[in-house]
Amino acid sequence: MRKNGIRLSKYLFPVFLSLLFLFSCKKRNEFNPCLSVQLPSANFNIFEQVGDTIFTSDTIFRDNPLKIKATESFESYSWKVGDDPRTFSNAEFDITFYTSLVSIPITLTGTKKANRVCFPSDQGVYSATKQLTTVEQFDKNILTLSPLIGNYRGFFSDNPNDIFTIQFQYFDSTKYDVMLTGSKNFYYLSNFPKGFTNTSTPGFLYPELSKGVQPEMGFKSFVFDYSNTKGRGWLNKDSLYINYVNYNTPLTRKTFIGVKVK
Repeated sequence: MRKNGIRLSKYLFPVFLSLLFLFSCKKRNEFNPCLSVQLPSANFNIFEQVGDTIFTSDTIFRDNPLKIKATESFESYSWKVGDDPRTFSNAEFDITFYTSLVSIPITLTGTKKANRVCFPSDQGVYSATKQLTTVEQFDKNILTLSPLIGNYRGFFSDNPNDIFTIQFQYFDSTKYDVMLTGSKNFYYLSNFPKGFTNTSTPGFLYPELSKGVQPEMGFKSFVFDYSNTKGRGWLNKDSLYINYVNYNTPLTRKTFIGVKVK
């Protein structure tokens, strides 16, 4: 029996060592300080300001202000906006291109203490570049139409069975009384919410304007404020989202979700 016992332990000992080695490796991986660490990103967002709201966009109407904001904290910031000679050195800043149609790069360079433990070649300097384009929404000679134009079939998220279609249109101002609609071409949002009727003078005189409101426009976004109701909308590919508020009693807040059908 003793010989069998010695022979058995002879084979079990290497197995024990192997298990011990695997266990120790697992324990070391669990305490690896670099396991989930990533290099800092110099990512940033470009926002188009429309009314009192900002929307993420890399293409904007040139008459709207911009806000540019880093998404990560750095010890120092350095921005380069096309060939603009000005220096921007904060985490965020505002800029306008009211008189310019541009397609320019915007570059952020951020610095912070390098992490040489996890990334031996880390220099503590991080950069990223995005392209910004500004376009015209009124001048017919250089006009770029918003991709919002079209019909959207959808519903309010609190009642997905009540499906209806809204329209986003663009009208030539020369057809209308300048005292009522202004001298510039304009966008129009109709049948939102479902069955909406515009009781103002333009809506009374012009049938095509009787079911909607004139929003303030971004290239892929808009806001409107009419008769105790407000809306904030944006286009994501072919889907339209509108956060809607009705300030009448009782207060109503809901979101429309629609897909472009034409």
